[in-house]
Amino acid sequence: MRETVRLTVERDVAVPMRDGTVLYADVYRPAAAGRYPVILLRTPYNKAFARIAYLQLDPMRAAARGYALVIQDTRGRYASGGEFYCFRAEADDGYDTVEWAAAAPWADGNVGMYGASYMGATQWLAALARPPHLRCLVPIVTASDYHEGWTYQGGAFSLGFNLSWTLSSLILPNLAHLALPSGE
Repeated sequence: MRETVRLTVERDVAVPMRDGTVLYADVYRPAAAGRYPVILLRTPYNKAFARIAYLQLDPMRAAARGYALVIQDTRGRYASGGEFYCFRAEADDGYDTVEWAAAAPWADGNVGMYGASYMGATQWLAALARPPHLRCLVPIVTASDYHEGWTYQGGAFSLGFNLSWTLSSLILPNLAHLALPSGE
C-alpha cells in the first residue's frame, strides 16, 4: 500500500541576489511542518520544464521523500531578472541562492546541488565561492574547466560545439518565450 504524502509547490519564488537582481525559483517540498534538506538545481533552460527535459530527479518524488527541491532560472533566463552571460554570475548567484535556500523557514540548513551539463557548471562555480551551507555536489556530464573543457579543445576554439549548443540550448528554445507579448 502506498503512503500518500501532501506536497507544497511554490512557483516563481523571488530570490534576491547581492546586486539587487531578483532570480526566480520553483520550490517543491513536503507540506508537513518541518525543516528539510534542500536539493538545488540552477538552470538556463527553463525551470518550468526541468522535470521533463533533463532532470533525472522528479521534484514531486524528492519532496515526497522528505527533501525540498529548488529549481531556479539562472540570471537573465526565463523568469529571472538580469542579463544572461554564460558563467559570469554563476559563482555569486550560486552562493547567494545556496545561502537563501539554507535560511528558508522550511530548510534544515543543508543544501546539495544537482544537475547535468550547464547545471553541473553552476555547481562547480558556486562551490568556488564557498557558501557555508553547501554540503555536496552531483555534477553530471559537465566540464571542470570551461575554457579547455567547454569552448576550446586542445587549444582550438570548438566552433561546432559552441554554435550547436548556443542555438539548440539557448536561442531556439527561448524564441517562443521572446515572441509572446507579455514575455511569458
